Amino acid sequence: MLFSRDTSPEARRLLIEILRKKTPAEKLAMVDDLIETARLFAMSGHRLRHPGASPDELEARYWQLVLGPDAGPALEARRSRAHRAALQDTDAGHTH
Repeated sequence: MLFSRDTSPEARRLLIEILRKKTPAEKLAMVDDLIETARLFAMSGHRLRHPGASPDELEARYWQLVLGPDAGPALEARRSRAHRAALQDTDAGHTH
């Protein structure tokens, strides 16, 4: 629902008028801000429920919430592969 039941018809009309005048880039920026706000709320909740969790664990929990229960293990496996590849690239650049 775009509007609350207690939004007056005049407020609704004004908001629609304002939104119609926004450029696509402005509308996209608004959506991006809303998504970031939701992410911050979710991460805050995870930090409260799991105070000892590492930043990586909190990030995994966030993506598990967003993408579903199978996402956590899949993302962790991908992150591990990327980390190993980065270490190999670093080692390859050093001559011993």
